[in-house]
Amino acid sequence: MKSYSLGIDTSCYTTSLAIVDAHGEVLVDERIPLNVGDGQKGLRQSEAFYQHVLNLPGLFEKVATYADGVACISVSEKPRNNCDSYMPVFNAGTAFARAVSNLLALPIHYCSHQEGHIYSVMKESGINADLPFVAVHLSGGTAEIMNISVNGNRVESTIIGGSLDITAGQLIDRVGVMLGYAFPAGKALDGLVCESKDKSAYRTSVKNGYFNLSGIENMSEKDFADGVEPVEIIVKTFNCIANTLLEAFAQLDIANRVILMTGGVSASRFLKKALSRELKSIRFGPSGLCTDNAVGLARMGIGLSGVK
Repeated sequence: MKSYSLGIDTSCYTTSLAIVDAHGEVLVDERIPLNVGDGQKGLRQSEAFYQHVLNLPGLFEKVATYADGVACISVSEKPRNNCDSYMPVFNAGTAFARAVSNLLALPIHYCSHQEGHIYSVMKESGINADLPFVAVHLSGGTAEIMNISVNGNRVESTIIGGSLDITAGQLIDRVGVMLGYAFPAGKALDGLVCESKDKSAYRTSVKNGYFNLSGIENMSEKDFADGVEPVEIIVKTFNCIANTLLEAFAQLDIANRVILMTGGVSASRFLKKALSRELKSIRFGPSGLCTDNAVGLARMGIGLSGVK
């Protein structure tokens, strides 16, 4: 009996493939980070697309032993779940998904990358999908605070706050590259500051739950030019992100609601410690499922296809 769900995600920086069983338990979670050259701060869409096309065949080889049990496919086709959301990089995943779907006569579900992020951490975070909650998606491409409801196994979101310019992930990576760390720099920087008790922070204004982070990049560049120690710059950057989120939550009056953190920046041990210290209702999924993966998409497929 076919009872597995296959998920495929081709984001800006990771090629991902996952298989889960009918209960959402992870059987396979394979990922290949895309290569970013030394000193670069990112990849062009065409470069990322090309790497995905090269990576996907190898990932399919790794999951081939589960092929007979796959009942459905879910794939990310765009960044967010709205009609005008689009990035060429996701075409790599949808092309492979369509090929497999047609070859094996399997149902295919087209989802968004953001839906996958949310679904990937709901199970381990104890989120009741029948009740509305708040989700914070912090990554290299997104910094959004959203009201969330799950209807028909699809995520419906309304943005209520977040960054109006660069994302938290972009800020961290740009600061890291400036200080000589390889891109992406989040994990390395987080390891330096996760036990810090220093409360010093850059400051940015928050209005009605929205904020700008590009000014923090400018402040860090000035500190660097003035000879401020790199660790101090990193601490001030991470504290600023935590303080900014807490202020946004307070302005939006959501501090007492269930808040689910997801996205690569949410894997930060420093942020988890800082935010959990102030908010009892905040929930972080496993760090490995906060970063880009296809587990959430595979889990969506279970409900969308009625796999048992």
